[in-house]
Amino acid sequence: MGGSLGLSILTTVFGTASKDEAEKQLPSFLSDGSAEQKAEFAKSHQLPAPWGHEVLAQGISTGFVAAAAMAVLALATAWFVIRVRKSDLEALAGAAGPGIG
Repeated sequence: MGGSLGLSILTTVFGTASKDEAEKQLPSFLSDGSAEQKAEFAKSHQLPAPWGHEVLAQGISTGFVAAAAMAVLALATAWFVIRVRKSDLEALAGAAGPGIG
């Protein structure tokens, strides 16, 4: 469940960051783009825009930052929540059962 939830969160972060970057880049494309590029964009609204790599890079980098934050949170949770007592280890060592050793 954690994997699917984490993946859905990271996918949402990637999509939102990419969309926001595309909305930032679109006005400059419409003002500075060539007539051919604008005509192609008007037909399909999907073209290999000159700023397409920036949109992808922004989405990926934001996703990686979110993934790193999730990993740090998981590490901190594991560090502070999981406590192994010496008695637990001794109980496990004594519970090896017959025939082992």
